[in-house]
Amino acid sequence: MVLSQQDKNVLPSYKVFVGKGNNAMLVRTLFKQRYWWMMHDKEEIEKVNLIWTQCRKQDIIKSLKCKLQGDSPVSNKRKVRYPMITADTKMEQYPLKIYNKLEDNYHLSNKKALFLNMRFYYESIGRDPFIALPITFHIKKGLDDPEYHKFKAFYYSFPAGCKSNIWILKPGECTNRG
Repeated sequence: MVLSQQDKNVLPSYKVFVGKGNNAMLVRTLFKQRYWWMMHDKEEIEKVNLIWTQCRKQDIIKSLKCKLQGDSPVSNKRKVRYPMITADTKMEQYPLKIYNKLEDNYHLSNKKALFLNMRFYYESIGRDPFIALPITFHIKKGLDDPEYHKFKAFYYSFPAGCKSNIWILKPGECTNRG
């Protein structure tokens, strides 16, 4: 569907701040392709509808308001009703505030935690996790680790100079470097 300039003028517009970091240029480019999103040059949650940062910032999370004052949607037993947002909804009526980081999302956003959870899941249902996941070796104890020996055997199973023998190596624990 192609919208006229007049149609674009009546649709709500949103402001986004994209911080520095991995993939920031890609995220910025994607938002620029959506005419209803305008770039904002400062990390000001009160002036933007969405903030994207590489690392979670606790002060941003604390500044976001819960939809249910004093209630947690997770522990709430009754049905939660949120207002319907339509093309006619003006931002003044419903100040949408979104942050690309979710609280307590460690098991979804951390590559190692996601890998360990997915591997555990596939093994618990009796399936090979590497049907769905890339071959991964989580080495904890350096050269003495059994996973290191599995990696070494797998590595040497390819002929020398084989172009499909490409590896991604990540630094050790708690470095947040890759």
